[in-house]
Amino acid sequence: MSTNNVNSLVSSVPKLDGANYHDWKFHVSMVMRRAGCWQVVTGETAKPAKELRGSDWAKLSEEAFTLIGLTIEPNQY
Repeated sequence: MSTNNVNSLVSSVPKLDGANYHDWKFHVSMVMRRAGCWQVVTGETAKPAKELRGSDWAKLSEEAFTLIGLTIEPNQY
């Protein structure tokens, strides 16, 4: 999926604020599935034994980390 589509979906995810975990989890998991990084998050796609910087796994891992970071209220860091 294109970056623009994922970016527009990220803006629809409610920010995790400590009281809305279940709603946040559902929404962020849907965006991760659309972005193609859900299998990395769940461990279904295992980290390669010899991971190279810039590998597909590394890119998907960074995508997931970024999605999580962008959907958390600053007071939850």
